Amino acid sequence: MPRTNMPTAIFERTTTPPKSAVRWRLSAPIAACLSYLVACIFPFPRCLTTHSCSNGTAKTRVWVCGNVHVNALPVDTVGDFVEKAVLDRHIAAYELMRNDMNSKVKEVGIEKERELETKNKEIADKDGQIRQLQQSEAQLRHQICAMEQHIAALQQQIMAMQPAMQYWAQVQMAQQMWRTQQQQLVGQAVASL
Repeated sequence: MPRTNMPTAIFERTTTPPKSAVRWRLSAPIAACLSYLVACIFPFPRCLTTHSCSNGTAKTRVWVCGNVHVNALPVDTVGDFVEKAVLDRHIAAYELMRNDMNSKVKEVGIEKERELETKNKEIADKDGQIRQLQQSEAQLRHQICAMEQHIAALQQQIMAMQPAMQYWAQVQMAQQMWRTQQQQLVGQAVASL
């Protein structure tokens, strides 16, 4: 189907009365003016085409830029064509709004996912710090237990050495008394001379 800037196809309709068939066709200038007027009001349709159906009637389809519109349906009258054009325009606006909303929802979802990933990373970092602190605490507790055991062993050694220390103290006291007596005897001997 060639692309045309101004619709030139003729709108055609066939009616079949019970006894005789009556065909009527709009003249080419009137059809062209009507198509041009509709194209000015609704700029997205580019041309109209008519085709004959199996029942002998002619129907019109809406073409956009030389291709059939995705939502194109057969129409029988100019009013149906205008209504279909308005409906197509509303559908296009709705699809645009829906796509815009879907893109916004997707952006919000991506942002939420990024925030969630950031929070999960922060939580993982804090968990790692807590594990390191727990390991340090366990090491310190182990060192404290070892020091307490060492202190207890030293106390036991001191307790075991107490009798020897008491005996050594007694020996030192005896040595001091003997020295004192020896000095006294030496002093008396010197005095007697």
